[in-house]
Amino acid sequence: MKRLGLCVMAVAVGGFGQSGALPSTPNAADSKEILRRAPLALLALVLYPIVWLLLLPFRIVGIAVHGVLALVWAVVTLPARLLSAPFRLV
Repeated sequence: MKRLGLCVMAVAVGGFGQSGALPSTPNAADSKEILRRAPLALLALVLYPIVWLLLLPFRIVGIAVHGVLALVWAVVTLPARLLSAPFRLV
């Protein structure tokens, strides 16, 4: 389990280094690297909901357009569906 934690730490700080070997213990450079990347992670956490809210109108328009196109398709294919129905009256 400790080795898995070190793998996660190595990936979080940018890889396994030149040799490709897993570092045995985290050092001060690892914690500095994490602290250097923390503002970017916090910025992403703050911006994600804002971007989601900005894109929400496009999602609503997409749902409405999909509904209109489905209605048009149903109207266009209605005669063929009625003619091929198994319960025809003629």
